[in-house]
Amino acid sequence: MNNIENNDSHKAFCTLILYITAGISMFLTVSFMYHLGSSAGLTMAIVFALIGCVFDIVKSYSPTLISKVIGKGQATVILLGVISATLVSISVAASVFSLQNGINAALSQTKVSQATQLRIESLKNDIADLVALQKKQLSINQISKADMTIATLAQKRSELSNVAQQAATVSNNSLLASFSTPIILAISIALEVISIAMTLCLYHLSRKEGGQSSEVIAKEPISTHLQAQTRFETQETHVYTQSKTRQTSTTSVSNHSQYKSTPPDKKIIENMKTALIKGECVPTHRSLYNAFRGVVRQKEIKKYLCELAQREVIKEGHNGCYTLA
Repeated sequence: MNNIENNDSHKAFCTLILYITAGISMFLTVSFMYHLGSSAGLTMAIVFALIGCVFDIVKSYSPTLISKVIGKGQATVILLGVISATLVSISVAASVFSLQNGINAALSQTKVSQATQLRIESLKNDIADLVALQKKQLSINQISKADMTIATLAQKRSELSNVAQQAATVSNNSLLASFSTPIILAISIALEVISIAMTLCLYHLSRKEGGQSSEVIAKEPISTHLQAQTRFETQETHVYTQSKTRQTSTTSVSNHSQYKSTPPDKKIIENMKTALIKGECVPTHRSLYNAFRGVVRQKEIKKYLCELAQREVIKEGHNGCYTLA
């Protein structure tokens, strides 16, 4: 029971992480594909986004498919491996592209960048005003004033160039900008590795749980049978002795002929086999009759015991008693 509960908790954790990582990866891939197709129009952007969605779904499920067919066909496994590796590469590239855009947007939103942009815009406006003033002065022959305006205009343009260079230097020297590429690459690869690992963990946990369930079903009937056999041992001997005493040779011949003429029902045989394996009854006249009362008559129990013995579900022991094979 504890193993089953632990498996359930592990499966829940793996499922949660898989859905989160797969969702993030799909969002980044769809964003990349949408941006890739946006240059051709909205329709192509949507088509590219759907293609990215299909790629990411196949990429997430391909490890499970490989685990399913790994022992059935080498060509299929190789093909799925190539497809999976290709889609993982596309997903990593898409994640790098989308995350890089996000970091660039984050860098442009910093206070230093915003102040620099405002300064640049202000200088551009000043330059535009000075150019307009110079043209006006030249039009009315104010040569000396126009020369002063030209000097001021040159100064403003030089200042604009310096501010632009400083903005680029500040942006490139920031910690996030310096390590953005390895950070983004590590995040993109980690997303893919975690997604694949969780898919494989879910596959193996489900497989292990199935194996444990079969083992429990196989073991529990044995212990149940041993307990039931101990409990009814005295009653079995007593019932068997009374039954054997009351039997006559004529009845035995008649019953034997009846067994031969009416073969046991196969469905009832399978139900008895299942009940014996699960420990719901033991291979005795009374136990089988009580378990299948209304389905099988009491005088037919011997016939079914013989059939079960022929199928090696039970075996005959000393004094005509039966035990599970």
